[in-house]
Amino acid sequence: MITEQEYIPPTPEISSHILIGLNAITRHLETLSRNKRPESQKLKPETIPTDDGGKLEAESTKVNEPIHPGSQHLAAVFVCRLSQPSVLYAHLPQLIATASLALPHLPATRLVQLPQGCESRLCSSLGLHRASFVAIKEDAPYSKPLIGLVREIVPVIEVPWLKEAQSAQYKPVKINAISSTALVMKPD
Repeated sequence: MITEQEYIPPTPEISSHILIGLNAITRHLETLSRNKRPESQKLKPETIPTDDGGKLEAESTKVNEPIHPGSQHLAAVFVCRLSQPSVLYAHLPQLIATASLALPHLPATRLVQLPQGCESRLCSSLGLHRASFVAIKEDAPYSKPLIGLVREIVPVIEVPWLKEAQSAQYKPVKINAISSTALVMKPD
């Protein structure tokens, strides 16, 4: 007979559709951002000439794998902001903005800052000792109401310099200089 302490509930279906931890989320967003590169900048297999006149294909420069819509796109990233120093997650807004460009036909990923005290409730619901960063994928089961609410309330991240960089337009240097005079004191 199984006692209450020995019973382990089955893994929820949504567990394969969430990412937990800053490193896992950052790696996932970096992968999406890498796939956004224009074709001219993507790494292609190189051929290296060999001593005997043949050619060898380099394995380290493979073309990026295509993204499957919805299966990799993150709908939202939740951050318990007061539990961690901001220097740890300061890169997330720009990384989320660039990763959202990889799938322009899907809504942009939202960055949700959770209030103080949420980390303990989040940890207890996940069954973990520590969880300050959680992301949910676009196609997560039973998540449509949550994702809809987040998209309604949380604005899309705007990165002005990124839009400027994409235009690839030369911006001349503009230096504002003011001429002034300074009184020079002679030493006594």
